[in-house]
Amino acid sequence: MLDEKLPVSLYYQLKEILIKKIKGNEWPVNTRIPTERELCELYRVSRITVRQALDELEKGGYLYRKQGKGTFVTIPKLEQRLGSFYSFSEEIRKMGAVPEANILEFIILESSDRISEILKIERGGKVYGINRLRKADKEPFAVETSYIPVAVAPGLVRESVEKDGLYNTLKTAYG
Repeated sequence: MLDEKLPVSLYYQLKEILIKKIKGNEWPVNTRIPTERELCELYRVSRITVRQALDELEKGGYLYRKQGKGTFVTIPKLEQRLGSFYSFSEEIRKMGAVPEANILEFIILESSDRISEILKIERGGKVYGINRLRKADKEPFAVETSYIPVAVAPGLVRESVEKDGLYNTLKTAYG
């Protein structure tokens, strides 16, 4: 329940409770959440408090509204640290959605200054340039570009990435 004695506003307390429900998958992606009136009754707060919490959750990418239909949980934004090794598919599964990838481009090219600096390789070194359309529950989610030094994964082929995914291919075939 919300506590008026806390130095934190009621709408913020409510927002944090609703975020926990979303992140805890109590309200999965595309689930309609309770109406404003139902939230008012459930948490014993004013409609203004509920609206402010819902507005912030919508701005934060947790909810979306359909006029005449209600308010729904959206697919959360992925937070990714550059330079770390991660699996988009694993992250999407954690959010309760089904991942999918379509390779748009798979080429070998010479690295630019920027790519060389990031990958810490010699300028003009050969890299795989892989562009993929990432989907969550069949809905387009992101276009992802990956650069992998050829020296790290010699013989990497499009078919392996399509079949097993980039992360799994690199992990199993190249350690």
